[in-house]
Amino acid sequence: MVINRIEEDMEIVEENEIVTSCTFGKKRCCGKWNKTQTEQFYEALRLCGLEFTLISNLFENKNRRACKLKYLSELKRNKKKVEEILSDLQPFNREKYESLKNQLQNTKM
Repeated sequence: MVINRIEEDMEIVEENEIVTSCTFGKKRCCGKWNKTQTEQFYEALRLCGLEFTLISNLFENKNRRACKLKYLSELKRNKKKVEEILSDLQPFNREKYESLKNQLQNTKM
């Protein structure tokens, strides 16, 4: 009978990693809105109204929730401007939507 007493490579286990409830939560994908993005948001709001899904499709790195939060923050900051845009709301025009989408994608590149 032969006993193998040679040590083999052992797997290294890190036990110092800190795990909190934030470890498994959703990561924030959307950064802050700059001035040009805010103006583009107003254009999208004028075109799409309160359809935040359509607005989020115009911006590559913004989701529906980010667009809704932007609307709520702009409603607090510039209530007059937002109400003016929403009172002058026009029927949805797909051609204008596509041209705005192309314009926003071209300014990104």
